[in-house]
Amino acid sequence: MFGCSDGGRWGLATSVHLKRHGAEGELLRTLGGVAARVNELGPWRQRGLAMAAGGLSVLAFAPFFVWPVLFVTLPVLVWLIDAAVADARPRPAWRAAVITWWFAFAFFLVGLYWIGAAFLVEAEKFAILLPVAVTVMPAGLALFWAGLPAWRVGSGWRDGRAFLCWLCRCRSPSGCAGTC
Repeated sequence: MFGCSDGGRWGLATSVHLKRHGAEGELLRTLGGVAARVNELGPWRQRGLAMAAGGLSVLAFAPFFVWPVLFVTLPVLVWLIDAAVADARPRPAWRAAVITWWFAFAFFLVGLYWIGAAFLVEAEKFAILLPVAVTVMPAGLALFWAGLPAWRVGSGWRDGRAFLCWLCRCRSPSGCAGTC
């Protein structure tokens, strides 16, 4: 079934809509193919894809407000985390944290570009700090984002759908007892 594995209201509605129009199998095959291709990428290509997705995610916020871009970029992040977990190498939590860090670093690097302008007001005094401010601050903020997937992978990550459902439940008004 498309959506949450527990048949949450959004997953069920989407599944019924897709079945009615005969598109569920086609959509799931396409998404499965994309996820498989993401899984086959090498580690540095995965990090590059995470950076591209993170940088594009900024378009969802002011001044662009192209919020549907998150329907593309966030699944890419989840597929990358799934790939890190599915890999046979040791320390999947560390690999998930690294992938998420690259995503978040690009997100903050692109999204906080405007902070550099403040250092150019009195450029003779503060321009020397510009490279540190526009790289170290996004790198530090990305550490916060890297912690959640590392924790979830360490505590039993099954697949990306379960993580998204967990995230929806904990963000819903009814708390963790709610549905997706």
